[in-house]
Amino acid sequence: MYQLGVYFEDEGYTGLSREMLRKVYPRLLQQLPYFSNWALLFNRYLYPAKEVVITGTNALELRKAFSVHYLPEILAGSTSVSDMPLMQGRFIVGKNMIYVCENKVCKLPVIPIA
Repeated sequence: MYQLGVYFEDEGYTGLSREMLRKVYPRLLQQLPYFSNWALLFNRYLYPAKEVVITGTNALELRKAFSVHYLPEILAGSTSVSDMPLMQGRFIVGKNMIYVCENKVCKLPVIPIA
């Protein structure tokens, strides 16, 4: 739910994941080994994930190469204009771009060397 909320900028999904986490939180503290996925979600709220967005005609190849060395929590790629909120306004025809974002705010894009 958390990742869907980030991808689609939908507070309904992130709110639902937060509410679910709130309900298991007391048990999480008592039996951490049995609630590891919930602990990972709790960690996401403490330390928000970096969102990496890769666009351009070579986006899929760049995404594969990127994943070999670093696997962020949120990684998206597109070879064309996308309606997905995380991708909107980030595609430039004829250019490959890499954006590093956090909490819906992106730094200036990096243009990979061919």
